[in-house]
Amino acid sequence: MGVSPTPDDEPAPFVPYLGRDDVPREPWVDVFLRALATTGGAELAAAGAGVHRSVVRRRRHADVMFAEEAEAALEHFRDRTEWESLQVGRTRKNPLPFFARLKAERPARYVEKATLAVVNIPEAALDPAAALALLHGMLTSTTDATRRMLKPLEDDPSQPDERP
Repeated sequence: MGVSPTPDDEPAPFVPYLGRDDVPREPWVDVFLRALATTGGAELAAAGAGVHRSVVRRRRHADVMFAEEAEAALEHFRDRTEWESLQVGRTRKNPLPFFARLKAERPARYVEKATLAVVNIPEAALDPAAALALLHGMLTSTTDATRRMLKPLEDDPSQPDERP
C-alpha cells in the first residue's frame, strides 16, 4: 500500500500500455505517447519520437488500442496541467486556479453569469434629462469608480464629455 501524495509531490508519469506488456509495438510508440502526455501536442510528440505526424495519424486510424492510449496520454496531460495550475495557485496564494477547477468539477454551481441589455432609442424620443434618468436606473449597481466617471454627466447632461 502506497503513501498518500502531498500537494508538493509530483504526479506519477504516464506509462503507455500500463499492464499490457503483451501488446507488440514499434519503439517510437512509447516515446511518442510519453511525449504526448508531457507536451499535449501531437506534432511535438511525433518530433520527439522521431516520426512524421502522418505516421502517427495513420497509426491512430488503423490501431484502436493506439488511439485509446493516445487519448489516455492526452488525459494525463490535461490532468497534469490542471495539477500544475493548482500548484501555482498554492505557491502564489492565487485563488483563480481553484475557481477554474471548481467550475470544471461543479459547473452548475460555479458558473459565470452576465446580463446584456441592448436598447436602441431614437435620439428624438428622449430629452437629455429622461435619458440620464434611464441610464441611472440601468446603472444602479455600478462601482464607485464608474459612478465617479459618470459624475460630470450628472452635473450637466447637455455638455459633451471632455474626458480623454
